[in-house]
Amino acid sequence: MSMATASIRASATAYLFAAVDISFWGIFQGSGYPVYGMIAQISRTLAVRVPAALALSWAFGLGGIWWCQPISATVSFLLSTFFIFKVMRKIRVKLSGPRESGGVSREM
Repeated sequence: MSMATASIRASATAYLFAAVDISFWGIFQGSGYPVYGMIAQISRTLAVRVPAALALSWAFGLGGIWWCQPISATVSFLLSTFFIFKVMRKIRVKLSGPRESGGVSREM
């Protein structure tokens, strides 16, 4: 029972980050930049969660392994936040379009 409690406590801390992260992935898909969501997901699952599980289990035993999920969710959230600003900047540039200089000049 104590292992289940430790697991739920550790996992519950990741839910807020995961919820926002999943919303960001939807924005990436809808805006035509799905590769950013893929990078965040791969980094969360393979680049962070597996090494964190190994390191935490080595350092803290079985009780420490539960914290790999919130750590990987936080890293993925930070990476997705970086990417969301990048995507929003690209969208703003596309919406503003090229500036045309062929208009009427106001200089006299």
